[in-house]
Amino acid sequence: MGSCEGEVVITRTWSLTDLCGNTTAQDQIITVRDTISPTFTVPDDITINADMDCLYDTDPVITGDVSDEADNCTAVLDAIYR
Repeated sequence: MGSCEGEVVITRTWSLTDLCGNTTAQDQIITVRDTISPTFTVPDDITINADMDCLYDTDPVITGDVSDEADNCTAVLDAIYR
């Protein structure tokens, strides 16, 4: 199992036997990695006004939230902002 959801490490053992019954085997390591970045749509730019006390609210409920969050290996995504 890989370190991320959707990643896996597979050990495939190959063997070869000749007509005299001599056998040799070697392992092949196959690593499946997630190298595709998640995607989303950012909300449109917005201008908000300060109130009479020069206060304002930038909560995503007011300014907009991301949409169309998607990833090839992760089912549940939660975009954050700073």
